[in-house]
Amino acid sequence: MRVKGSLFRCYAAVFSCLLALLLSAAPASAKATDLHPCLRAAANGETVAQMLARPSKFDCESGQSTLPAGDYWARFAIGAETKTDSQAMVFRTA
Repeated sequence: MRVKGSLFRCYAAVFSCLLALLLSAAPASAKATDLHPCLRAAANGETVAQMLARPSKFDCESGQSTLPAGDYWARFAIGAETKTDSQAMVFRTA
């Protein structure tokens, strides 16, 4: 009886993974766009309003891996060609 319970849990785990993949898949009409981040070192105690008030301080040329360790603000410029009226834009990050 113990084997049946383990087998059931195994099947349940596989089913859950497959269901998660199906539900998270992008619709066929979705179009991916490359985003290039602009980065700026975060100052201690800085608020979002303060950071957004100085957009010229962002570095859009350097790659993230070339910057020293620390905390950074990131912003993405999204071109007008990516916006559509028929479909909402979804931004996913990890």
